[in-house]
Amino acid sequence: MAALFTTPKRNDKTSGAHFVEPDVHRRTLLAHGSWRRVTRRIVCGLACALTVSSLLMPSVSLAAEWMDVGGTQYNAGTAAGDAAGTWSWDGADDMKLNGYDGGAIQAAGKLNIAYEGKNTVKTEPDYTGAAIKAQDGTSQKAELNITSSNSTDELNVTAEADAIKSTGDLSISGPGTVNTTSTTSDGIEAKGDLSITGSGTVNATGGTEGIQSKGKTTIDSSGTVIAKGSEGYGIAAGSDRSSKAVAR
Repeated sequence: MAALFTTPKRNDKTSGAHFVEPDVHRRTLLAHGSWRRVTRRIVCGLACALTVSSLLMPSVSLAAEWMDVGGTQYNAGTAAGDAAGTWSWDGADDMKLNGYDGGAIQAAGKLNIAYEGKNTVKTEPDYTGAAIKAQDGTSQKAELNITSSNSTDELNVTAEADAIKSTGDLSISGPGTVNTTSTTSDGIEAKGDLSITGSGTVNATGGTEGIQSKGKTTIDSSGTVIAKGSEGYGIAAGSDRSSKAVAR
């Protein structure tokens, strides 16, 4: 007699075989747990990818968008200078003067000027801008920093308009000497914060104020600061100011 086999069904309680099937509630919990694990893996993967990308990407820093020296403009990204080596610009935010004797220096964005030896910046009689100026760029705020390394370093700046000006922050530091003269405006002007530090000497003479700033003004120097205004104050500072220097 041929044997008769039947396929057991899931609801067949008479069969010797047992079928274990999670109930609906447990299946739901298992599904949720799986999604949580998958979600955590995706988040961790994205975080790792972002971390690696940030490490590989070059850091972005403020720099001058362009530089104008004596009426010739140079765009960011390309170093420039003269054959005699009296001035050089790295194409970013650093400029060096060493025996410079020439026209106005202007930049859009951040500019650091380090001067050595004796330097002269003078505007022509028909020039209406500042002799040294940092102004706001397309995407960067103005910032001007002037510094020296030796007590024998000298920077002489003369203009009909402002001699040294920044539409943002401005700082002068180091042991050298900065002499500024303006016949119709300020010797030194900062639309933002102004800082004069170091052991050097700053002589600022203006047709209006000798030194003027709109933001926080700090003069913390072991050197000498002399400011003379023909029509206004020697120093016209914002309400937040401090001084530890010899000012005349």
